[in-house]
Amino acid sequence: MILHSRQWIDHYLDEGRWGQGTLLEQFDQNRAANPDREAVVDPPDRPDLVGTAARSLNYRTFGRAVDATAAELARRGLGKDHIVVAQLPNVWELAMLYLAVARAGGVLTALPLQWRATDVGYVRELTEARLYIAADHAKGFDYIAMGRTLGFEQCLSLAELTAIAEGPVGSPPPPVTVDANDIFTLCWTSGTESRLRACS
Repeated sequence: MILHSRQWIDHYLDEGRWGQGTLLEQFDQNRAANPDREAVVDPPDRPDLVGTAARSLNYRTFGRAVDATAAELARRGLGKDHIVVAQLPNVWELAMLYLAVARAGGVLTALPLQWRATDVGYVRELTEARLYIAADHAKGFDYIAMGRTLGFEQCLSLAELTAIAEGPVGSPPPPVTVDANDIFTLCWTSGTESRLRACS
């Protein structure tokens, strides 16, 4: 999903302000060069947040999780420019999901845990997202039930996402061109108006 005009892209490339590399390429380079180096670390309060133990993953293990998740999301129909809504705390699976969704050609938009049906429903309607990935329960709230009520076609819990990431790596997703000018994520702001605003 490229939102800038070709004219602006060429202008900033010519000035040397923009480059051609992508986050996926940088990740793959780090993964190849430092497979045993620590890549991501869970927050120490993960057990309180989602009820499972905190972990530390090296680039080899983390990269394999990205590959497995990208392949499964593609198998489930995720393709170029499709938007995925996630409502997860800052656990390793969220960091992994950004890369996996991008590898399959999609765009991840991560929402704060405190948002409920009004805001999440507005994001779903605006983005036409079909896939929702969320914490199973957090602070006693059932996110998956909310996602189903809001009409997402597919709802994946954190437990299901973890199982996919740790499972076998299936067939790689079909080749997708991800350009340095493609949108990597959608972020949201609220508090100044009655409606949320997205920025990329």
